[in-house]
Amino acid sequence: MNLCSILGIEKPIIQAPMAGVQNWELAAAVSNSGGLGSIPCGMLTKDQVLFEIINFRKHSNKTYNLNFFCHKMPEINHQTLEAWEEQLLPYYESFSIKPLNEISGLRVPFDANLADAIEPHKPPILSFHFGLPSAELVTRIKSWGTVIISSATTKEEGVWLEENGADIVIAQGYEAGGHRGMFMTSDASTQLPTLELVACLKHELSVPVVAAGGIATSTDIKEMIRLGASGVQVGTSYLLCDEAKT
Repeated sequence: MNLCSILGIEKPIIQAPMAGVQNWELAAAVSNSGGLGSIPCGMLTKDQVLFEIINFRKHSNKTYNLNFFCHKMPEINHQTLEAWEEQLLPYYESFSIKPLNEISGLRVPFDANLADAIEPHKPPILSFHFGLPSAELVTRIKSWGTVIISSATTKEEGVWLEENGADIVIAQGYEAGGHRGMFMTSDASTQLPTLELVACLKHELSVPVVAAGGIATSTDIKEMIRLGASGVQVGTSYLLCDEAKT
């Protein structure tokens, strides 16, 4: 089955989820135009995620992708925070504002609470960054009939993703403008250019491989598909759209 059939789209183009510069509006515009619109959810609360789903559905009857993170959250060092606030105290006083005494805008990993919130909507597609959620959550998501996508930056990551439940793997080459999806290594020397990574993963995997990184024009898209990608994920070019919050 090809990428468009799996995702229920007309064009093999996924709009990259870009937290902070887009919401459901860009996702709806892309989906209504035949691609796969993505909603970045890593910085959203449960209520905010539901708000995005509801508004997307009000403006589109097409398929959509919710994107979440799967990283391990580091513990917050409150002593360090207090030290920073003390150092910056003259500026707080100068502008007559109070320290927050907390970190806001954190990207939080997908968990059972988020699954509980979105389950009634049975979202058609979920994509993940930095691996996959627990095996239990992957099984639960698949029980909704949801397609699972995740990004790989190396052969080892791609193989692991397929073995652990990813239906589609995004090959994130080192040209990608967004954050790296590295989750099995922190060694930058392991990162490959998009074309090389696509070729590597196509050879190793049986699931569709989507190219991401340095793809900005129709010529780029056609070339990636000609060279073996099942489709592409495009991010930066969408920042020029009226529906983006850039």
